[in-house]
Amino acid sequence: MMGPYRRGTLIGLSLIAVVGSVLMSSLLADPVAARGRGGRIEGVVVSATTGTPLADVRVWLDPAMTTDPAPRRRARSDRQGHFVFTNVRPGLYRLYAQKEDYLFAEYVDPQAGDAQTYLQVDDQTIISDIVIGLQPGGSVSGSIWDEQGRPASGIIVKLLPLTPSGERPSTTRVNSTRTDEQGRYRLSGLRPGRYILRAERHIVDRGSARLAFAYYPDADSWASAVPIDINAGETLTDIDLNFHPRTESAIIAGVVVDAQTGDPLPGVSVSVVDELNLGLRTKTTADGQYRLEGLPPGTYALSTHAETIGQGYMRTLENIALAPGLNAVDVELQPAPLIAGTIEYIGSGPPPAPGDFMISVHFARQSQGIRYTGQPTFEFRGLPAGRARIGVGFAAIQYKLAAILYGDQDITGQTIELHPGDQLADVRILITDDLAATSEIKEIDEVRHP
Repeated sequence: MMGPYRRGTLIGLSLIAVVGSVLMSSLLADPVAARGRGGRIEGVVVSATTGTPLADVRVWLDPAMTTDPAPRRRARSDRQGHFVFTNVRPGLYRLYAQKEDYLFAEYVDPQAGDAQTYLQVDDQTIISDIVIGLQPGGSVSGSIWDEQGRPASGIIVKLLPLTPSGERPSTTRVNSTRTDEQGRYRLSGLRPGRYILRAERHIVDRGSARLAFAYYPDADSWASAVPIDINAGETLTDIDLNFHPRTESAIIAGVVVDAQTGDPLPGVSVSVVDELNLGLRTKTTADGQYRLEGLPPGTYALSTHAETIGQGYMRTLENIALAPGLNAVDVELQPAPLIAGTIEYIGSGPPPAPGDFMISVHFARQSQGIRYTGQPTFEFRGLPAGRARIGVGFAAIQYKLAAILYGDQDITGQTIELHPGDQLADVRILITDDLAATSEIKEIDEVRHP
């Protein structure tokens, strides 16, 4: 169920009168130009502890889930902490902000006090009283040492938060970074809580990869690791970790082939990952071989990705149990359906810019989307088989979908049946403009800085 929403301020005639009779008369003379401009969202980002404006904060506006999702809109705060989104398409939105050394924040209307609050934008709505306060986060830093006691560079360092009960680590909100040339690392913007620190070294070669890992301070598993407690805004230093040789590990190896021809497939991405997000990946060799070593025995999700090979292959995902020593697992891949085509703008105004819309293919339980980059073609590879629908979601107020054509058929809003190896290579997506939305109207601003 959709959460509560907050309405912005609707521009009225009294506000329009402030800017002068010339603008007033031009709007009244052209009623078409007075509508269809979308909304405006603006505000400031400040330190929640000092109230000081924060510059260079990443702010993004996420549309509420709709039938056809629209691209996320992005902005950065200026030196005064100010950010703005103009020409916002009417709808419901969530607002987020993030800056290094601060906690990730979602805007919550102080009057509602509900984290599920949406911002409602109607035509010509202005929401200009937003203040987002960012809390300083905690930080952890230290050094990673290899088996010979030397600084280890390029090591992946992860902080896994323990669940509230402390029973096991969680794979949500995992903070990660890499060590520098001196083996040093720093993780910041951390929420208060208890964490497990893990270091991972991935040595990747052609067709193979080897894993080495350790938990703080010198443990083989999270259960024997020493938890790290971080208080609000606390800085912890000298949290060092040492690698050491493992005596027992699992190896998974095999060959990946085309299920229809039996031919080996080169360049297929093969990966395994366990429930704590520990794993490896590599790409198959010219004869379809792969090998992953140094894994702790246990249960893993084995997946393959081969979207760029030929017309693409369908992804596979299966759970496997790896015992110590060699585990032989071969994989057969089915050719994937392919959807490709062109984007044609048939409007009379300026054409869409990159990021103004997104093309999606929807299945019963998943969707795949491509953000418009300015190129006139699009292509979906590695799709699953099944019933699918092509859709377009817009971030820009002035554009809309005219039609989706496949050959001489109009398939706008219709589902199509996709089978392994199908090729829908002549899909045409026609985009037009809304003349009311493209009419030029002078922006009317309210108070920018609450």
